[in-house]
Amino acid sequence: MLNFLLRRLGSGALSLLVIAALIFLLLKALPGGPFDTEKSLPPEIMRNIEAYYGLDRPLWEQFVRYVGNALQGDLGVSYSQRDLPVIDLIAQRLPISLELGFYTLLFGLLFGLPLGILAAAYHNRLPDYVATLLAVLGTSIPNLALAPMLILFFGLFLKWLPIARWTTWDSKVLPTLALGLG
Repeated sequence: MLNFLLRRLGSGALSLLVIAALIFLLLKALPGGPFDTEKSLPPEIMRNIEAYYGLDRPLWEQFVRYVGNALQGDLGVSYSQRDLPVIDLIAQRLPISLELGFYTLLFGLLFGLPLGILAAAYHNRLPDYVATLLAVLGTSIPNLALAPMLILFFGLFLKWLPIARWTTWDSKVLPTLALGLG
């Protein structure tokens, strides 16, 4: 059993490393850089900025440093938020993400579980077919496509729900629906 767990942990760690390497390389392959939107800077200043962030180093060295720092909980500093640690940016937004995840889980339990029970109770009859259709639609429509449709319909056309904010209960309905249905 211990051998099995160690093998699974090892393969999981290797998978994470491969995924991190692929994402790292894909981001480096994209045209442009993190400071291209800044106003035009003299080449010397640009070299100083790249040296400060370690972007002048070889790719393998950047990746090894990134993985080593990430294993220690250091995700570096933000390029857009002047010298603000990335971990602080994540910590600022984590409560909202956890709250949204909780509402989405609750939505899934309150609607998905009864639909599944209904489909099982009426196997090969209309409720089963409707539940299956809803499940297939929910799986087929990506959140990225569903969210704008919900915003347009409920936020802009009907004006029932706010489209931006995170303060009152009604501002949490659209994001919860987008994640819960998609």
